[in-house]
Amino acid sequence: MRIPLAILLLAGFFVGSAMGQSGWYVKGDFNGWGTDDEMNDDGDGTYSLPIDMSAQPVGETFDWKISNFDWSESYPPGNVRGRYIAGEITFHFLPGVAGDGWNPPENRVGWSSYTDWDIAGDWTNWGDNAILMFDAGDGLYQVDSLLPTAGLHEFKFRAAGDWEINVGQDFRFNGPNATIEPWSDNEWHRLELDVPNGRWQTYYLTPACPGDSNCDGAIDWRDIDYFVAAMNDNYVAWGDMFAPGDPACPFVNNDVSGDGTVNWRDIDPLVAIMNTTCP
Repeated sequence: MRIPLAILLLAGFFVGSAMGQSGWYVKGDFNGWGTDDEMNDDGDGTYSLPIDMSAQPVGETFDWKISNFDWSESYPPGNVRGRYIAGEITFHFLPGVAGDGWNPPENRVGWSSYTDWDIAGDWTNWGDNAILMFDAGDGLYQVDSLLPTAGLHEFKFRAAGDWEINVGQDFRFNGPNATIEPWSDNEWHRLELDVPNGRWQTYYLTPACPGDSNCDGAIDWRDIDYFVAAMNDNYVAWGDMFAPGDPACPFVNNDVSGDGTVNWRDIDPLVAIMNTTCP
């Protein structure tokens, strides 16, 4: 039986259309929430797409998310918010379950970070005493923080000083807060935000060696500059002493007195243990 050419062409059109609608798209204010920006398959289970924002109003906020062609799936549950820059922003997506222990556990959205970040939580009186995070490179930000009381605490990762850009549990703007739950009072925890990979984590810290401010396994004159940089709980200045990459030991090493803060009260205890080695 001969099939008319028109039917074959029509069938090819529908097949082609279906194939063209099987990917993931970056949709937002900058493209009318349409399907102009299909993401590239990176071949490792992730998708990415750089988008030039030079024509957009620099500094103004925009909303976006990742969706399939027909909106039957979209992530995160709400919109993400960013600010336009004079250049490219690369958007990232990891569909499915990640299985690496970070949060959120699945369907992660991320982007190339272009701002500093801080931590605003209930133990910082939210924005009043927000803690600036250290830029560890490649879009990873981290800070060590003392949690004053046991039990559940809530917080947000926030563009430094800017509540218009914030992420919590699932990376959506103004979504559910991220949480951390120390078992006892006055515990140190590390908080990490990996912006391009759309994930965050926290974990408990113990002092590797109080007084070993430069993380070399000894307490001596080489620690002094690092200790001075850490004064008044300045994690960022201390972190900047390590190049490249992030510090190899916890910030709590600088809290020699063990009172939960790094300040002048740590000076005498540090002097007392000079020229010793870590246990």
